[in-house]
Amino acid sequence: MGVTVFYKGVLKSPDLIDPLLDELKHLSEELGWEFCPFSDTDLNLSGAALQVHPEAEALDFYFNPQGRLVNIAEAIFRKEGRSNPAEDEIDALHLCWCKTQFAGPLVHKMVIELLVYLQKKYFAQLEITDEGGYYPDKNEKELLRRMQFLDAMIDAFGKMLETGEPPDDLPEAQKNSLRQAHRQLLQMLKFFANNPYLKETN
Repeated sequence: MGVTVFYKGVLKSPDLIDPLLDELKHLSEELGWEFCPFSDTDLNLSGAALQVHPEAEALDFYFNPQGRLVNIAEAIFRKEGRSNPAEDEIDALHLCWCKTQFAGPLVHKMVIELLVYLQKKYFAQLEITDEGGYYPDKNEKELLRRMQFLDAMIDAFGKMLETGEPPDDLPEAQKNSLRQAHRQLLQMLKFFANNPYLKETN
């Protein structure tokens, strides 16, 4: 739960991988971000992850030899046989994301502006989906509204974990959403507890 930016795309040319990474490294040095380069011959990927804020998820730029963005977790799952491409309805191998909810609206805007800049300079196609509503119209009020709403929902869910019931001051629709999420969490925990694969690996 939390505002997240999703992105997927392909570079204008694979020859742009190194120049893009060089620019990201320089930018990271200037802004004090953590720049984590990566190369793996088994996965056939190269790229880097940017940690733009301690409370934001990493902003990943891992590319295959054709210059297409790759979700590294999904690539590893497929290599290990833990993900079935035939059942993939959202192209998970090429869908990347960065959750910014806990880093705040300024960091969210920074992530969007960086992606838009890279989109124009390096990518033949870069599709950006913004759960915060800031992109593409730079709607700061909508971004703040959505982040504040989810902050309140996350806080209410935390209280529900303690008491078993949502706070009384919430609208009924939000209470029902929290009850449903709570039921799903309990079902997931029960599944994990009874899963023989997880028991074997613990």
